[in-house]
Amino acid sequence: ENDEPISNQSLNELLKCLPLGPKKRLINKLSSITTKFNIKPSRYTYTYDNAFDFQPIDDLLSTKSFPTLEVRDTFLVFMIDILGTSIQYIKPPSIDLLSNNFRTFKENFLVDSYIESIDTNYKDLYIYLCETQMFAMYLQQRSEGKEINLIFFENAMNLLNQLNLSAIGYNNVTPPNLPVPLYQLLYAEEHISRSVDTSIRTLNNNIDKNISPNKYISP
Repeated sequence: ENDEPISNQSLNELLKCLPLGPKKRLINKLSSITTKFNIKPSRYTYTYDNAFDFQPIDDLLSTKSFPTLEVRDTFLVFMIDILGTSIQYIKPPSIDLLSNNFRTFKENFLVDSYIESIDTNYKDLYIYLCETQMFAMYLQQRSEGKEINLIFFENAMNLLNQLNLSAIGYNNVTPPNLPVPLYQLLYAEEHISRSVDTSIRTLNNNIDKNISPNKYISP
């Protein structure tokens, strides 16, 4: 197992492959977080299991409010930006979702149409993405409809697109900044939706109570 940290050259090569809009927003947001919370690179070369342990544990414990939600939210937005409109190319199942029939990758996803929609500069990246086991598993789990995390992810994706805050397509300009973290936008949308639903139910109940069915019948 290679415990050596990734070199700057390898990191730069990896960054070159990423679409410019999502990459700009990711770098800008992470730079803002590290400045705000005074996060420094680790002094040690540990092998970490996740993206959040990039400081020694002693440093984390000495930080009163490590921005876990902000970091997670930043990468959630990045993944939404990277996947972009992929959801539009998922084929709806033509069979009962409760059945045990397995659909192949090609039966789940319009691969050729999706790749055709990608900017020419990044087609190779997305061809590789579509060949990964991770992407195939995402499609399979979605077709099964059992993963609550995927519902959350797609709700977040839909909201970002509805608000015209997606970084896809912003290749030559600075992508839009989110006014607040995405998780706060999702919470606000859910709160508003519940309030609207409650108001509609209350209005309908009042209408039912105040309007007699015989009111407009002539004696």
